[in-house]
Amino acid sequence: MKALIICDNARASPDLTSGKWDEKIQINHLGPNSDLNLRIENISHAVLQDVGQRGSDFVRIASYVYAADQSLSRGGPTDIYGKHWKRDLFFAIPIQDICFWDQEQVQSQLIEVLSFLTEDNYHFEFTQLSTSNIQLVFDFENKEGLYNNPDSAILFSGGADSLCAVVDLLSNNKKPILVSHTPAPVHDAIQNRLATLLREKYKPWVFPHVSIWVHRKGSEAKETTQRSRSFLYLTLASVIANRLGLKEVFLPDNGIVTLNLPKTPQVLGASASRSTHPRFIEKFQRLLDTAFPRTVIVTNPLLFSTRADALNILKVNHCEALLQETVSCSSMRGRPKASQHCGTCSQCIDRRFGGLAAGLQDYDLAERYGNDIFTQELKEGDQRTQAESYVRFALDIERLSDEGLFNEYPQLYDCISARDSDSTAKAKKLVELLRRHSKQTLNVVAEQIKTHTSELLNGTLPETCLIRLIASAHHLGDSKHLYIINLADMLKVHCEQDISPL
Repeated sequence: MKALIICDNARASPDLTSGKWDEKIQINHLGPNSDLNLRIENISHAVLQDVGQRGSDFVRIASYVYAADQSLSRGGPTDIYGKHWKRDLFFAIPIQDICFWDQEQVQSQLIEVLSFLTEDNYHFEFTQLSTSNIQLVFDFENKEGLYNNPDSAILFSGGADSLCAVVDLLSNNKKPILVSHTPAPVHDAIQNRLATLLREKYKPWVFPHVSIWVHRKGSEAKETTQRSRSFLYLTLASVIANRLGLKEVFLPDNGIVTLNLPKTPQVLGASASRSTHPRFIEKFQRLLDTAFPRTVIVTNPLLFSTRADALNILKVNHCEALLQETVSCSSMRGRPKASQHCGTCSQCIDRRFGGLAAGLQDYDLAERYGNDIFTQELKEGDQRTQAESYVRFALDIERLSDEGLFNEYPQLYDCISARDSDSTAKAKKLVELLRRHSKQTLNVVAEQIKTHTSELLNGTLPETCLIRLIASAHHLGDSKHLYIINLADMLKVHCEQDISPL
């Protein structure tokens, strides 16, 4: 797809306006006919009344890209071969600091980071923004003493990983400001409640919380993959950190989600998210250093942690009860409050395995998932593939040598940079991360089989629940996504207790 995106009535050149386009859309943040909501709440007006021209431009560009990403389809679920995943996106954007953004180096860095993140092709034409429209629409809530001198900023999504990272920072005597992207009221409620509970538990720190609303108004998103969301998210936090003089911005995601290695051959190109990938952070850092030299450093504090490792932070710091207040589901829209997790998306599956591996099942109850993958039916297609491939991935890791892991998953090389002081040590850490994930996952599988032995023997579990899919060798013989597993061997290798094979 070749698309032209005109932002806030930018005066695009004739080369753009006269071109042939598959789609041509307008995105307006300014003026009475705006369809892009961009406002900031829960922050002192005196502190962020002016983020500067360059910071304002940075936020606008990220917001326009995010809005366009949602407005232009990648082909939909019927595009099984990913023919329409990649898009050619041409933006006409009015900005304030045009001398900076028009530089070849700056545009090259901007395009490089976005192209890596989304695998789209980008082209930018910047025009001068009218001086009468330079202010962003910020809604400020004055709260005296809100800041109390924070020393860092952390992206706070309301998910489990961001909570774990916040608790870990506090245990290391950090004082972070929480920065949230809020695409909908339900996310706002989750984030604000978590922030309130953290203030109650850690009373010496006030947990200043910035909520940024960025979303399209008046129309449903045509594309829900949101590959550009982390660019927007990180831009918001970095601009705020720069304005407050903070040196560190933390973008937390556990290492397995961060690496996001393809668990099935069907995971192609842009469908493999790179939202916290080390190479994305490196490329973003390069652009950030050009925009704000030597000011803000971005890191992922959970890069070498599995989901279970991250959740163990809550246990060590006696914050287990906060886990049930988080939501990690990528398909939570429209779900009832009692079961806000669908249970079958990749995030839900990773969270469920991680919670069990960390021994937090009493704080992450199975009934809070719309589908208990272990004991309930998995529909043919994506539901079954996601669950089966999660286990198969753990088995693949177990059988491969260290060198074999890099041969099987060459994407691991993308995680090692020339900037790394010791690339061998980093490679070793990545291997250790994968080994721990494999062991934790397979121990959970074995424990679930052991727990439900009686139902297996009595045949009362659905044929397509994950436990039956793993235990039923005759069924798995036709599976494209999971190895045939000998149940007796699985229990022998991965259970500490001596159990007679079925």
